[in-house]
Amino acid sequence: MDGNRRWARQRGLAELEGHAAGVEAIRSLLRHVVRRGVPV
Repeated sequence: MDGNRRWARQRGLAELEGHAAGVEAIRSLLRHVVRRGVPV
């Protein structure tokens, strides 16, 4: 996911934490769209 490494660096976090945050953002988005009935 583009920008996760940069996001982590700007916050003084490890790159891996940036990738983990990106994964969680996608999971959250998918949970939301499934609840709204959007086919995925």
